[in-house]
Amino acid sequence: AEAAARAVPAGVRGRAERLQEGHTLRRFADIWREADAALIADSLGPSHASCLRHMLRRQPPIEAFYRSALSAVAAESPGNMSAVVLGAGSCAAASACSELLEPEEDEEEGGRTGGLASAAVVEPSRALAGLCRGVIGRRVEVIPSQGQIDTEFAFPQEAFELGRTPSSGSGSPPREHRDGLVLVCDRLSEDLLGERLVSTFSAAHEAISRSAPSASGTAPTAAPRRIRCVPSRAELRCAPLELRCAEVAGFDVGLVNALRFSAHHLPEERAPPGVRCWRCDDCSWKNGPDAKHCDACKARRKARSMQPPVLPQRQSRGWWPLDLDAEADEAAAGGGDAVCRLGADAQVLCSFDFEDPGALSQQLRRTSRSLELRARCDCRINAMVVWWHLEGPGGTSVSTCPLLGDASAERWSAKRQSVYYFGFELGVEEGELLRIDVELKDSWSRICFDLLAPRLAERMGLVKFERAVSDLGFVRELREKLDSRTNRLAAPIPASGLARGDRLLRLGPFEVIPGVLQPQHWDKVEDRIRLHAERPMAADKPITCLFAQGVYQGTVRWPPPSLAAGAAVPRLPRFFDSWRARRRIPFIDALCHALGRLNLEGGRRPRVLEIGCGPVPLPALAAARQGARAWAVEMDPALRELAVESVRDAGLEMVSDRRGLASYSFFGEPRLPEDASVRVLAAQPSTALRPGPAAPRLLDGGRADVVVCSAAVGAGPLSEALLRTLYHAAEALLAPGGVLLPSALVVRAAPLGWLPFVGGAACAAELHGALCARCSVQVPASSGTDLGVLGPPSEALRLELCGAARPSELPIGRAEVVMERAGLLTGVAFWHEPELRAATHDRSEEHGCHGEVPLELPPHAQVRFLPRPRAVAAGDRTSILLCFEGHELQLTFPD
Repeated sequence: AEAAARAVPAGVRGRAERLQEGHTLRRFADIWREADAALIADSLGPSHASCLRHMLRRQPPIEAFYRSALSAVAAESPGNMSAVVLGAGSCAAASACSELLEPEEDEEEGGRTGGLASAAVVEPSRALAGLCRGVIGRRVEVIPSQGQIDTEFAFPQEAFELGRTPSSGSGSPPREHRDGLVLVCDRLSEDLLGERLVSTFSAAHEAISRSAPSASGTAPTAAPRRIRCVPSRAELRCAPLELRCAEVAGFDVGLVNALRFSAHHLPEERAPPGVRCWRCDDCSWKNGPDAKHCDACKARRKARSMQPPVLPQRQSRGWWPLDLDAEADEAAAGGGDAVCRLGADAQVLCSFDFEDPGALSQQLRRTSRSLELRARCDCRINAMVVWWHLEGPGGTSVSTCPLLGDASAERWSAKRQSVYYFGFELGVEEGELLRIDVELKDSWSRICFDLLAPRLAERMGLVKFERAVSDLGFVRELREKLDSRTNRLAAPIPASGLARGDRLLRLGPFEVIPGVLQPQHWDKVEDRIRLHAERPMAADKPITCLFAQGVYQGTVRWPPPSLAAGAAVPRLPRFFDSWRARRRIPFIDALCHALGRLNLEGGRRPRVLEIGCGPVPLPALAAARQGARAWAVEMDPALRELAVESVRDAGLEMVSDRRGLASYSFFGEPRLPEDASVRVLAAQPSTALRPGPAAPRLLDGGRADVVVCSAAVGAGPLSEALLRTLYHAAEALLAPGGVLLPSALVVRAAPLGWLPFVGGAACAAELHGALCARCSVQVPASSGTDLGVLGPPSEALRLELCGAARPSELPIGRAEVVMERAGLLTGVAFWHEPELRAATHDRSEEHGCHGEVPLELPPHAQVRFLPRPRAVAAGDRTSILLCFEGHELQLTFPD
């Protein structure tokens, strides 16, 4: 019975397994290649439909680029240019060709009005070809290819035949190449030219040259006079990037950045004997096989027999698709909770001239290069950002360059850049030269960046330095210019080598924690220096101060997180959005307010339990600074280790007894077991905790006065695991009269008229019905007004967590959403919000970020699409049903 009581609920166990195995960022080309049956099937599987929903998002600048470029090509020879679209792609190129096709010849005038003479689409997927026909109509012929069109043999011969007349009854117009042929391809993804744009153009040129002779081989077919390409040129551009979490509510949350990691896309291989790396026993630094001394601490290498074998890890070629425009806006509005900026000016990584097959062939052979970049500010580089730039005929161009690189760049909701994380943070100063080796792999869809200078090991050795203190003038100037809250210098100290931003780590033999230096401490230091000056002794030594150089402060190498096979990143990008100040501070404010209202017997310290603390237990740390004793629990072992380190860095780690206490110092009294502090429990779900006299080190043998779960802020749909965890906390972990934060979860819903696909309303509606019917997707970042909210958000379901009886079954909600204006209803967005109340029985006072109904949808909102879009008028209502399916809250339409 006891074992059954401690069993982890299925929903919690499944969520823990998903957290530990990491996440996979699927590549479009890989998805299509993995399912050969789908390439020739008439229907789409779930993964392929999901891929297309991601790829076919409406991107007006790209649509305008293809329309303008094709118009410029058609104007060169009106009515005499034929277009071949290489792959349906996002349908932007096919739609532009359809718009530019010439109307039927006017019999009276007997001439053409301009535009393209004919157009065809070469596409391997029967299902995608069917979508393409539905979008662009029958005037553009769709030709099936013999597999993926990134090799010359996949193109059917008739795709480039000249003067071919279709068979009778086909309903397709003849495609006659008079003055020239234009090859069009929009196989673009938001990260790189990762949808095989380069290889597709190369294969098309080879297929054209191969198909120049006629089928019989007796007489060659007249080749087109000129081949134009749209785009005519493509570039990949890159720049160093600083993108990291910084500080929230006065606490350093830098350890969250340990999860900004790009996984190894190739399996690890065991190195042969004699060439294995070795790890230093003193500092744990990983050194090369030929090094005799540690690069970091200079310790001598020990006997090889004592060194365990270390498997080398391949450098990452993975990437994260991010919207740096949105990241920069969030960082600017967050008040220092995050940093997002470019560390140097952008450089061209590689370029491709598609209209010159000879030059393109040479460019394809170049798969590596070296970059030299000059840092334009003091920063901490932890990533490289890559984006593409396309050029077309008539001076047209389009780029995914972020506003950080070009203030005049255009922004749209679907624009993304590719971010490659190094796995370390490197402090650099303005004007410093960065040398980086670059290796391009897998048709330029994966890149390996290797930092050559400055060397990370050397830079880590420069971070800390000592300065002897032997005169009163230096002490007084240091006292005047040192910010005691952060232990950083507010101004440089001349003739000492100390610059603005340098941080004091140790004064004499004592570690200096921010905020502990008081005037009496400086007086003691001055007295010590006077004593040495007045009565010098042979054994006297000057007081030494240990500083961290401000420019290089923060240089760190993160340990690779544990990932399952095939996982690309340890956490999805939306994980870091939950560490914004606007998400965390409402919980901290509500917690501090609740602690101030507690009236505890005997004057004991309040007991606080934080559930799902993650890498930095912010509420627990804030509670300790308010005088409470706090405990934090995290079920992911990797995150738990980071949480322990965060507590130690803050100097608030809980001690059990006097043994192991730090030596007494003039920086204050030593820490005692009963002090306000934080303990991070062993990695486990909170449902396994059993407080009581049998566990005196857990909540001091009692229950928590305040239980806080900031994970309820949400990074996705509401999970059954979170709901059961909060119910268990209210019943088994919270003391009578205690406060649970959040005290309730409110599910809201709003009607949308969102058509996320290319083309006009009719085209988007056609794609919507094929790809989005009855499926749920997450609201994309920076969607702006594209979502088309048709009515105000309304409360669809309320889940009381404290002060009410726990329901025997998972709740079900029925509600209606009301249209405020007329439009085309395509789906309903739904999301959950935590309700933060100061006391269990006081509903008059509420705290948190959700006091008012938000005007914008939160980034973790889900959208459930209707089976088919329908027109609605103001005042219309739509019924919705909320229930748990697959351990997550889902929305359905009962009618």
